[in-house]
Amino acid sequence: MINNKNIRIAAVFTVLLVLGLILIMIGPRNDAETIALTRKAGVLTAETIDVSFEKVSAKLINRPVIESQQVKKGEILMQLDRADTLLAIETVKASIQQNDASIEKAKAQLEVSEKQYKRALTLSRSGAGSESNLDECLSAFRVAQASLKELQANAKSLQCELDKLLLEDQRLTLRAPEDGKILELLYEPGEVVPMGSPAVILETNRKYFDIYVNEMQANNFQAGSSVIGYAVAIKENIPGTVRIVTAAPSFVDLRMTRERGTADLTSFKVRIYVDNVDRLLTGMTIEVDND
Repeated sequence: MINNKNIRIAAVFTVLLVLGLILIMIGPRNDAETIALTRKAGVLTAETIDVSFEKVSAKLINRPVIESQQVKKGEILMQLDRADTLLAIETVKASIQQNDASIEKAKAQLEVSEKQYKRALTLSRSGAGSESNLDECLSAFRVAQASLKELQANAKSLQCELDKLLLEDQRLTLRAPEDGKILELLYEPGEVVPMGSPAVILETNRKYFDIYVNEMQANNFQAGSSVIGYAVAIKENIPGTVRIVTAAPSFVDLRMTRERGTADLTSFKVRIYVDNVDRLLTGMTIEVDND
């Protein structure tokens, strides 16, 4: 009887062991890659841009924004000291005015010298004027022409210099290139901002998340197609658009062993951009149903 009891106990343990092994074999794996494939969930990420002063360097004198502040496109983020640039602008404007006055004077001189030359030419042809007088008038006329051309060329050069300074003055004010949120301000008022150095890190409203699918499921996601995601935290459906479908890095691939008789399966990364939703925050989890 004892033997029969032992046999029954051994049989029960054997059955439980076999059931456990079967459940392990057919049950879901809990590694990160498999979870990403089965749940098809990703973390919402926002694109960021570095905003910098273009081709100008000066002392920071005004910073009307703070970190985490929402800004609109064109809103002032920082302003550099304009004193030297404004002085250079006024100097060039004064030079332009002076040059313009010289041009008017040169035009009047050219008109006089042209009349004198034509009069000397008429007298020379009639035999009443001398050749030397004609040569002098012609020389004066040509000098007046050259002087006017030089002043006109100088006017163009001064205008180009003024336009350059006006553009530089505009660049001393840093504006938001698009709507977004201030993540970081890299300079304090009073500091000199180097040319081309990032001054503000802006989080844009372009938000996306990545999911990983196998090669069978990848056909369900085509670039440009619409996708409905589900934001777990706010319990809302979030419309999105597939932007990129590409092979995932090798460390994400499902590496199946040859002994089990299955080949390696390649994972694909699907990047989905979502519409801007007020309650949807960067870092939230969004799931996509592929069934």
